[in-house]
Amino acid sequence: MPFSDIPLNALCVFTISANGLFPHRFGTYTSSLAKRFHYHGFYPWFILGAVEIPPEEYIDVACMQHQYVNEAGEIVKHASPLCPEEWLRDLLKKGIMPLMAPSLQEYPLYDLAISWGSRIVNTDEPELMLAHLREKGLHT
Repeated sequence: MPFSDIPLNALCVFTISANGLFPHRFGTYTSSLAKRFHYHGFYPWFILGAVEIPPEEYIDVACMQHQYVNEAGEIVKHASPLCPEEWLRDLLKKGIMPLMAPSLQEYPLYDLAISWGSRIVNTDEPELMLAHLREKGLHT
């Protein structure tokens, strides 16, 4: 196989493996590679597409995306960016940490997700988010 035909994620795994950099967290959609890594994925699982291994077996951080599949089979974003509490609670019961994405944009939505058990946030404004979390006593 020509070098240019090797998938980028396979090259990534080879490079990490060859340099003894295990374990590291990174995300790809090639679940056959996941058995050797801590893994980040997207929830709900259908966003990942077809996978060989059930995501619960290898994903330990799930980036929450409030999306659904409509009647035409298309993935559509829900009007509200905050996923249902049940989704977060179900993931937490399985030992998977929900990650709140910057699409929440409003601190009360992050606060609600945190009250449901999420402890990982992703934001486009880290300094402001850290100040908000410190004000609430959630970060030092």
